[in-house]
Amino acid sequence: VGPPKNLVTSDVTDSSFAASWTAAPGNVKLYRVRWNSLFSEETGDKTVPGHVTNTVLDGLSPETLYQVSVVAAYDHKDSRPLTGQETTDVSAAGKKLTVSDETERTMKVTWTPAPGKVTHYRLKHTPVGGGKEVALKIPGTTTSTVMKRLQPMTTYNIIVHPIYKSVEGKARQGVGTTLSPFKAPRNLQTSEPTKNSFRVTWDPAPGQVKGYKVTFHPHGNDIDLEELLVGPYDNTVVLEELRAETKYSVAVFGMFDGGESLPLAGEEKTTLMDAPEPPPVDPSGKS
Repeated sequence: VGPPKNLVTSDVTDSSFAASWTAAPGNVKLYRVRWNSLFSEETGDKTVPGHVTNTVLDGLSPETLYQVSVVAAYDHKDSRPLTGQETTDVSAAGKKLTVSDETERTMKVTWTPAPGKVTHYRLKHTPVGGGKEVALKIPGTTTSTVMKRLQPMTTYNIIVHPIYKSVEGKARQGVGTTLSPFKAPRNLQTSEPTKNSFRVTWDPAPGQVKGYKVTFHPHGNDIDLEELLVGPYDNTVVLEELRAETKYSVAVFGMFDGGESLPLAGEEKTTLMDAPEPPPVDPSGKS
């Protein structure tokens, strides 16, 4: 009478994992597999025929550490238990974090709470284009924080790990982008549509604007993107050589010494054909 050996867990999902072991010696009638959550009162058990040395534990909770024991049952007595541990994966919803309230230098990050006794969360953020990684320690009862002292117009990779007494939990990940310090132009107006042109007008951007970039493309088709650059005192432009009866997406950016503003966006549709010419005026005044 001896215990099974070499407990191996594999194929971990958010609600199950597989367990396998090396057979116990002698004539084993069956194996009893038991598991219990180290985060709650949750328990489960299965019996497996004596010639089988694997099973799947299912119906489990996500992100939960389980203690597993396998006992070989003989005719008159049971072996000592073979034990091990495994943590289920995080659910799809739990993996995501949410970014909101973005400014030039800050953004708020919110995540799904992890189960069990979280001592704290560790948030790390790094600029996508490379740069210094910053780590924050957040109390285990909190599920949001504000990232501060960020660079404007920069996208950050963000990872949050729940930290337990002796182990690191499963990551939550996302990205966030800070706003531009340069203010966009306002009040986009489109007018005078013809078969192959229309006019775009805007109110100037505040600050030391060096000019404006106007981009336009057929709606839903970013590949045919075109752009025009105009001076700082211009606030209107006619877009020409467009396709007839086509909806266009337009964006106007303020251009500054240190970068560009967020876009001011709008759309307009060209006509199927040009408007008819007005009839000539009779100089004699007769109708």
